[in-house]
Amino acid sequence: MKQKLVEIQMDQRTFCDTYHIPASRLSNLIHGTRKAKKYREQVCLLLGIEE
Repeated sequence: MKQKLVEIQMDQRTFCDTYHIPASRLSNLIHGTRKAKKYREQVCLLLGIEE
């Protein structure tokens, strides 16, 4: 996820603000500390990655 954010030249905060995703949930997804299913599909779709 971090690599895709770099590719689209967007930092985590901007991505979260743009797509109304809580920053804590994106962090959970990146670090694997929580499943955050509600946002996982949305983030994967927006970044064009597979789950």
